Amino acid sequence: MNSSTMLSGHVAATQARAQASESEYLIAAQDTTYYNYSGQTQMTGLGIIQGKVRGLMQHNMLLID
Repeated sequence: MNSSTMLSGHVAATQARAQASESEYLIAAQDTTYYNYSGQTQMTGLGIIQGKVRGLMQHNMLLID
């Protein structure tokens, strides 16, 4: 299992809804959130973000017609 496999159904459904829209424009509102877990020394699987911070990034997008 990888992220592409996990998201494939969601991506396909989102594309289908966007293509079915009768609106002239679609707005894609985006936001990125950074989670700083530098103080959580026992957590595993974290990457390095913003240079030297241990944590992860979450990027959200809301498609509006």
